[in-house]
Amino acid sequence: MEDFLKYNATKNEIIGYSKGLKGVVVVPDGILKICSGAFFGCKEITSVFIPESVTEIGSEAFKYCQNLVSVHLPSHLTFIEPLTFNFCCSLKDINIPNCVEVIGDAAFGMCVDLVSFTFPETLKRIGSDAFIGCNFESIVLPYGLEKLEDSSFCNCHELKKAVLPNTIKSIGKEAFYGCKNLEEIEIPNSVKEIGCWAFKGCRSIRTIEIPSSVTLIGSGAFSCCTNLTYDDVKFSTTYSYFLKSFIKSAN
Repeated sequence: MEDFLKYNATKNEIIGYSKGLKGVVVVPDGILKICSGAFFGCKEITSVFIPESVTEIGSEAFKYCQNLVSVHLPSHLTFIEPLTFNFCCSLKDINIPNCVEVIGDAAFGMCVDLVSFTFPETLKRIGSDAFIGCNFESIVLPYGLEKLEDSSFCNCHELKKAVLPNTIKSIGKEAFYGCKNLEEIEIPNSVKEIGCWAFKGCRSIRTIEIPSSVTLIGSGAFSCCTNLTYDDVKFSTTYSYFLKSFIKSAN
């Protein structure tokens, strides 16, 4: 396998791979970094074991590894870079270290076989498009998370339940856009802003309560929620300009 791996001059970073790499990849102990795009488009690898010596995995490192099923990450990793596993559409099993603070933009976007995910207690930020198109049935986000970025769970069509912690201050634009099977979600009283189209097309939501902490709801935040009417929405504080966010689509 090592014959197919490309290294930097000091042999402590993986910078790429050679044609023919396939199956199980065990990154050699002593490697400190997997560089950006190192395994980009390597369609024949199925499993990757990354040792404790690795302290950094670059952006797009495993993007488009379309047959990658399982990944073992080192236990001290604190940051998952943008696009790291983007379009790894066969990924089913990955351990997320309980010290990860940031999951970068589109890090797991379009990992359509990823049906469950354990969010670490240390997580502070979930990036834009981080889990777009994943097929979770439920998610429980950890206490301490402060913001859901734009489109973070957009088009997670199988998502039925989302539990948000009482530390989230804002729900970004299109955060749950198109989650057509989402039935259960409670907006905690820490939330101040709900972005435009945040829940657009969540047609299985039948009731929702807006806490008094919310001071801004973006246009269309609940549009096309075809089972939700204005009468189904409970306001702790009433603002007339919120109304347009709850009008059902004419379609």
